[in-house]
Amino acid sequence: MPLERYVMLDQTQLDIALAFALESRAAARSQAFALKAAQENRGPEARLFRALSASQSVAARRWLMLLRGKIGDTGQNLQEAFQEEMPWKLECYAQWQARTAGGPAKAFEQAGEIARRQEELYHGHSPSEETPYQVCAVCGCPALGPVTERCPVCGALPEKFQAVD
Repeated sequence: MPLERYVMLDQTQLDIALAFALESRAAARSQAFALKAAQENRGPEARLFRALSASQSVAARRWLMLLRGKIGDTGQNLQEAFQEEMPWKLECYAQWQARTAGGPAKAFEQAGEIARRQEELYHGHSPSEETPYQVCAVCGCPALGPVTERCPVCGALPEKFQAVD
């Protein structure tokens, strides 16, 4: 999925792409706000932020459908995620890291490492009902099974990994 795909969009498609980006960002921020509110024992506010995040996630999915078309069957979705999107994402992170300094360069490096680990999940095993996925709440690093050591990407403690239902 080359970057040119987005450069060649007409104005309506660019507007839809921006709407998708805005709703996706809002959903992620609202989820982070919910976590902070929960840490501060502010349950009603945490629920409000979770509701906002859920709503914004639905809106983002709707914009994505308009931007990219309908979602295919699982085989098509696996192919798109790991044979089309993943190589492009890895290439972008590597390029961005190479031309960036400081904190953002480290973030691009970690994003590339996380993407490689996501790809390993796809190529490394067949999912089953018993597959115990864990995700680092700090950086998003995925893992299989119980985590007993620090996050290999960001160094977070094992307690920072959350089970994925």
